[in-house]
Amino acid sequence: MMSKFIEKLKIHTQSSPAPLGFGKTPAQEKPRMLLVALLTGTDNSKIGECVKGADAVLVSSDSPGSLIEALPKIQKANSDVLWGGYLKNTGPEKLDIKSTAADFLVFSPQTSLFEIPDKTGKILEIDAAITDTQLRAIDDLPVDAVFFAAKPEVLNWQYLITIQRLDNLLAKPLLAAVPPEVTIEELQTLWSVGVDGVVIEATASGKLKALRDDIGKTVFPLPRKSKKAEVRIPFVGPAPVEEPDEEDDE
Repeated sequence: MMSKFIEKLKIHTQSSPAPLGFGKTPAQEKPRMLLVALLTGTDNSKIGECVKGADAVLVSSDSPGSLIEALPKIQKANSDVLWGGYLKNTGPEKLDIKSTAADFLVFSPQTSLFEIPDKTGKILEIDAAITDTQLRAIDDLPVDAVFFAAKPEVLNWQYLITIQRLDNLLAKPLLAAVPPEVTIEELQTLWSVGVDGVVIEATASGKLKALRDDIGKTVFPLPRKSKKAEVRIPFVGPAPVEEPDEEDDE
């Protein structure tokens, strides 16, 4: 069993191979950018119109223990939403997450190792300081996606360069934090450089719903370029043997 959000992420952002043989071809989901609403704190009163249109909601709290305890109550009151937990400021302390109501969890590389149900998605938070070697290593870790959490005040070319670098070195789905004022044209640009989903702070009521409506009217083409950088290894072989010149017969 897989996290429902991770499954949705793969369905909407990756090309599916054409089925072999005859028979009816199953309908393909329309490729599109996914929206994740970010809520700070565990106050139920903030949940409502401001998260409508989101594919999932990520709840952030400075207290991981309080967050894990509050998620079942939040999920029970809003069962039609996919819920994720953002484990911030965890440090070296051990976390007890053998069971959780969260569909997925986001955590930093400094988080101590913890047990987690197989059905819960695991998303690793990274920042711009991560090295190329570390990025390549992430593809071999048991995580389902990567979240670039450094949100710029405005989207600029430096941000695109950073995102493109991440996409060049990662094969896993990539989420990125963006300002609430992001436009549909900017989402198309982010899609073209490898972003599969954006995390937006849920502030104004109806903002995400309007953005989701725009996404539904917009083309997000697949296939995109490979998310894995092509590695070119120079061929090293024996040096060519120079044949002696043939002497002319006299």
